[in-house]
Amino acid sequence: MTATPPIGPLVARHFAGQDRRPARLADVAPDTLTAYHRCLLVTDGIVSSVIEALAQEPVVVDCLAQQEILLADPDGCGWLQVRPGTAVVRRQVVIRGASSGIAYAQAESDLVARRLPPGFVDLLDGEPGGLGAALATGQVESRNELLWFGLAAGEAAPEEAAGQPALVRSYRVFVGGRPTLLVTQSFPC
Repeated sequence: MTATPPIGPLVARHFAGQDRRPARLADVAPDTLTAYHRCLLVTDGIVSSVIEALAQEPVVVDCLAQQEILLADPDGCGWLQVRPGTAVVRRQVVIRGASSGIAYAQAESDLVARRLPPGFVDLLDGEPGGLGAALATGQVESRNELLWFGLAAGEAAPEEAAGQPALVRSYRVFVGGRPTLLVTQSFPC
């Protein structure tokens, strides 16, 4: 059995649930990551804006799927503080360079729509900047809580990055003091 390395100060300070990270993800020491990946790892702002600054090109958020589901995953239910079977909107997107077409990130989000302002899901549908931009456009007061991160071997997505390792992180967004969105992002390494 391999011992888990101790949680370093960066992880302990920024990630509230590192000890609950999915078992499929490997440990990765932040000091082994590039500055690009460390920045994406700890940002609690609008990720598409951070990627634009780092990549030096505008990005587009391509929605691959969006549908209402009944959330059954115990971890997801726990992070969102909902009962199994609660209706959520699941959204899957890819963040790409507008000029280059490079896939910089993929994200899957679960939204408890009843905890969001009326019309927010419609606003999100029409917002080219993605979830963070929709929260800003809708002037939704919120705060983010980083949960966990790890390295996924050969799971980078979308298809053009398949087989590459990916840095994966998860965070939740509180609206009105309640966990309302659960977001998991992967960044090809």
